[in-house]
Amino acid sequence: MTGSGHGAVYQGHVPGPALVGRTAGALAILAAVGLTAWSLTERIPVYLHAYTVVIAFMAFTSSVGWVSSKPRFFLPAVLLALPLARLLAPLRTSVLVSLIAVLTAASTWFGMYLIIIAKWAP
Repeated sequence: MTGSGHGAVYQGHVPGPALVGRTAGALAILAAVGLTAWSLTERIPVYLHAYTVVIAFMAFTSSVGWVSSKPRFFLPAVLLALPLARLLAPLRTSVLVSLIAVLTAASTWFGMYLIIIAKWAP
């Protein structure tokens, strides 16, 4: 054991690994808020704006746990990705494939970290 008191670090123990998951969940929620606002600037039909806002509102206001399950409630709100899709559309295919590969690897690693090391199912 190194140190003492509440902030003591035990050898072989990663301090606060669940904090990483909660932080990532909070960042996902903040990103969803930003994407919701950004998607309202897109020129799409009003009923699609209404759908996106209703899904985002339901995701923000539902669930007992603040962070544990909210990010997955944003999956039906695929229109939140529209501004990013338009931003990435002019890029070359090789750049997009590389970006998707890197994001897939990072997402897989992070999910495995949460489940195996942090013992926190996302």
